[in-house]
Amino acid sequence: MSWILTIPDDFSLQNIIKYSTGLLLPPFTVNPVMSVMERVEELSSNRVLLLTISQVPAGLQVQTSQHLTSAESEEVSHKVWRMLRLGENLTPFFQLRANEERLKRHTVPGGRLLRGATLVEDIIKALLLTQQREPTARHNQSNARLITHLVDQLGSSLPSNPTRHAFPTCKKIQDSSVLLTGLLGPSLGQTLRKLGEFCNTELAEIEQLQAAHWPLPILTQELNQLPGMRPAMMALLMLSLGRYDYLPRNDYARRYLHPEPPPTATTIAAKDLSIWQPWAGLAYWLGKQHPASLSPGNKEN
Repeated sequence: MSWILTIPDDFSLQNIIKYSTGLLLPPFTVNPVMSVMERVEELSSNRVLLLTISQVPAGLQVQTSQHLTSAESEEVSHKVWRMLRLGENLTPFFQLRANEERLKRHTVPGGRLLRGATLVEDIIKALLLTQQREPTARHNQSNARLITHLVDQLGSSLPSNPTRHAFPTCKKIQDSSVLLTGLLGPSLGQTLRKLGEFCNTELAEIEQLQAAHWPLPILTQELNQLPGMRPAMMALLMLSLGRYDYLPRNDYARRYLHPEPPPTATTIAAKDLSIWQPWAGLAYWLGKQHPASLSPGNKEN
């Protein structure tokens, strides 16, 4: 079964794959050569299926190996819409970058960055990704393995290929405290279990605040209540929520997205980025970065 979603004129699945390196985590898999993205997804009907997403001249093609009901296809469309940010209007940002040489010179030509099918997924991934003090390629791989193990152990299996799994639900995380301790250790396992409980009770309020585009201080205050919160985790969550007016404090958080920046790249200073509000945060995430810019005084988690 397949159908087409309408996409903005400036949409590029290839760019999303290319510039979302650190976010291409299970249950996502990609074929960068073909610019095709796959994802195992569990629906509210408890069906587990494989989604194949590709860009075609008519728009964005979504394929499944199973026939879906109208409610299930609508749920899949909504999740793909969120993952690929099809509802975001980035035209003002693209115009700004085209007209301002400094911004164009110091950012990659991307725009939309990948996120999970739900905010819960993004919160859990942000917690696990930001565990290490040093966001180097080696540590990023270690943190990504935590996410892989979580998906493999707690996610529902794809019937046609039981080695592949969907992202686990909050209930499965809450009901698996012993397994979480074995996977993540006592401290992190307990934090993740608390996070699962918090998401069940407080997530709706966070989503309502974002939908109404409340001021950053109010949204920040709400997110700070999440168990395990730290600055880099906050930065990733603001990116997930599309709050591009939130500017992370330094270059530390961006290393989670691009752990191996080009050796000759340069950075945009925070004072220069602030000029580009309300798009300063997006310019930050799309900015090129030299490894030397991460000085000891800039390290934070």
